[in-house]
Amino acid sequence: MKPKVFKHFFNLTLTCLVSLNLTGQTSVNTSGGDGTGNGGSVAFSIGQVFFQVVEDSQISFSEGVQQAFEISIIDGVEEKPFSFAISAFPNPIMDVLHIELKDEFSGTVMFQVHDAIGNLIQEGEASSSKFTIQTTNWSGGAYYLHVYNTDSLQSSTLKIVKTS
Repeated sequence: MKPKVFKHFFNLTLTCLVSLNLTGQTSVNTSGGDGTGNGGSVAFSIGQVFFQVVEDSQISFSEGVQQAFEISIIDGVEEKPFSFAISAFPNPIMDVLHIELKDEFSGTVMFQVHDAIGNLIQEGEASSSKFTIQTTNWSGGAYYLHVYNTDSLQSSTLKIVKTS
């Protein structure tokens, strides 16, 4: 009789311990509530206070956090186009990439070349509307050329392909 009682006691204790550790999604919120209407009901929460950040060398992920963004219009600021016409040839390239800016610009034009995963491959500046970029040290693949004017905040990005 005693082994049977011990077995039931052990199963009951184990069940209680396991059920105490099982939880669903939990968070500490600043506010929340329930809403009901003709179409049904909903439960909501506002302002999660705690969250967990998982980071790697290439990515950062915030669990449980909704990333907010804000779009605002500022009156009284002169609008300028954000991009300008650019020509890059030949594409695909072998050793030299020729760049020609079609629009008028003032100041210095900067350029950056990134590979397909975002690594900075080359950067520089040009003071004329036509310039070249040496590509002999690049390996074959896809690259992104970002050209921007620091004075007028204009920029353009092109996809460039380098052959082996």
